[in-house]
Amino acid sequence: MDQLHLEEYDTNGIKILLDGEVSQIIDYYDPREFENLSKTIGFGGTASVCTAKWMGTTTTYAIKIFRNSSRDDIINEIKISRYYFLGLFNGKS
Repeated sequence: MDQLHLEEYDTNGIKILLDGEVSQIIDYYDPREFENLSKTIGFGGTASVCTAKWMGTTTTYAIKIFRNSSRDDIINEIKISRYYFLGLFNGKS
């Protein structure tokens, strides 16, 4: 089984390491950098997803906000998302 590990990348990011190699870098932002961060479009046990606009832009983004989540909860969410999206790209649902 793949070994997933998180490390701090810089002040605004974390590295996701899969079997010791950097698989992805996730940037995180202060919610105050977004406007209209109020419309919830989905939620679960560890996070909610809201629509928002980054200040000064007209593009709408989906923002996942983790609340009261442990590091293990976030790692599990990354694993689920990774395998779900890989399945979509490989024609599995």
